[in-house]
Amino acid sequence: MSNWSDPSWGMRVGINHAPAYEVSGRPFASGGIDGTSDQQVVNFPYVTRWIQVINAGSAPVKVGFGPNAFDPAIKSYFTVPSGSKSERLEIKVNRLYVSGGSAPSATDVAGHQGISVVAGLTSIHSDKVNFPTGSRDQWHLDTNAISWSGSYDGIG
Repeated sequence: MSNWSDPSWGMRVGINHAPAYEVSGRPFASGGIDGTSDQQVVNFPYVTRWIQVINAGSAPVKVGFGPNAFDPAIKSYFTVPSGSKSERLEIKVNRLYVSGGSAPSATDVAGHQGISVVAGLTSIHSDKVNFPTGSRDQWHLDTNAISWSGSYDGIG
């Protein structure tokens, strides 16, 4: 007799639910982000399938995956040069940190300065990402260790 109250074939949709990554992502865009005076956080409502960071400003933009990514002692970020964009990054995150760039101009109606983030989202709710990070800002773990399979709030 089978146990229909908790069938073994019943799968919960979570961070490792492959079908959520096999389909096109739901569109997400956020533009005119000013990271000149402090880091900014882009929170995604669902886990990303991919992201791309666009820097239309005149200064480089730092992009990290944890709140301490830009700490000079940690340096756990990559840089998007001015007037360019990152590659399309096939990563699962629910949060992205950006810093630098140039402030959006009040006279530039089109918002051609600042940072923009575009992403394809899965159907996995963002609260499903909450385990140790792939960044070197692991406040609760060995600072020399990197967990590429886990996540800090924001990394899948």
